[in-house]
Amino acid sequence: MRGTTKENPLPNFTAFPSVNLSIALKLPYNIPMLPNLNLALWMFQNAQMENGEYVYRMSDGSKVYFTVDPNLQQIANTLISTYPKEIEGIVLFDLRSGRILAIAGLYRGEKSLYPFKINKYPAASIFKIITLISFLENNDARPEDTFRFCPPIYRKRPQKWLNCEKEYFSTLYNAFGTSNNPLFGRLAVMLGFPSIMNVARRFYFNDTVDGIPFGIINPSKDDYDLALLGSGFDHSTLNPVQAIRLTIISSTGLDVEPYIISRVVSKNGTVIYRATPRILGRVLREDVVEKFREIAVSTVLDGTAKKYFKDGDGRVLTGVKVGGKTGTLSSRELGGLVEWFVGFAPAENPEVGVVAFSVGNPSPVKPQYLAMRILQAYFMGKLEGIPIAYRRFRNNSSGL
Repeated sequence: MRGTTKENPLPNFTAFPSVNLSIALKLPYNIPMLPNLNLALWMFQNAQMENGEYVYRMSDGSKVYFTVDPNLQQIANTLISTYPKEIEGIVLFDLRSGRILAIAGLYRGEKSLYPFKINKYPAASIFKIITLISFLENNDARPEDTFRFCPPIYRKRPQKWLNCEKEYFSTLYNAFGTSNNPLFGRLAVMLGFPSIMNVARRFYFNDTVDGIPFGIINPSKDDYDLALLGSGFDHSTLNPVQAIRLTIISSTGLDVEPYIISRVVSKNGTVIYRATPRILGRVLREDVVEKFREIAVSTVLDGTAKKYFKDGDGRVLTGVKVGGKTGTLSSRELGGLVEWFVGFAPAENPEVGVVAFSVGNPSPVKPQYLAMRILQAYFMGKLEGIPIAYRRFRNNSSGL
């Protein structure tokens, strides 16, 4: 459900749009309001454990049950509390159904899911996913194809990216994995702003869903602006709930609506609502999705997240191959370094997705580490022990 409801930093029951099931299903009797994801997150934040499930009690005596797995939720909570930042969040979700399996957040020292409702985070290099998909849609490109670029790779110099005497070369695979800004800036200029926006709109940029404002893209005035947009250096923001949808769409090609309420039970024990997956349609061609998956593993196997997903002997710590993208950019408005990791696994046949993000001072523990640990728990049931490459974090007693 899309709309223009203004975000409320102090959520309450009446501040969020809902759907009346009696009206929607044309039932002859009254049943509670069905909350959208915006309100559902607030309800989950205030839920209690009952018989191994998270439950929120409504004022009329009915109960709302959630999709969250208690074991995975405990791990998410522990990760957030063990490695806190000013603003932080992690969410694990089923890519095929949209079911949220675990979600935890921290806002200015307090446990809260409010960080998932903010749309001021710079998209940073996560936006390279949009640029890459736009390029794959409009060109018969392969991961091993080579493209020219002008350094510096990690500095904001669009004038040099587009004009230099000595050019270098990189494959599309390596450019994505190493987050090559000048190469992606050039791809954006080749594509043009309309082509990029054609893809970005399908990923819910410049949109509001369930009262949650999603990321904003500012129009590009010239090629330099376009290069900064395409590389993720400027002109775009991202919301974490939007990042869930971005991960689902890019890894499956389908727009699957995320949800966290599994069922609603009346005070007399009658199940009056039971969730079913909602697939809104195909967004990307299958050939584009296959190429994207093949390229996205470069981030974890050979790129910016390599040291977080492999041990000292090169073994993948999650037990399965993971695709994804990191993003890092400072934000004056939020007052710190914004860092992202969005990912999916197994890369060959995606089953589960993860979004992790943080705002704060630079730290060796990054969102990709948190993402690796919760994926590790999901696929391997591995909570005890510590990855070889991260023994130096063993100064805590959480087992993480």
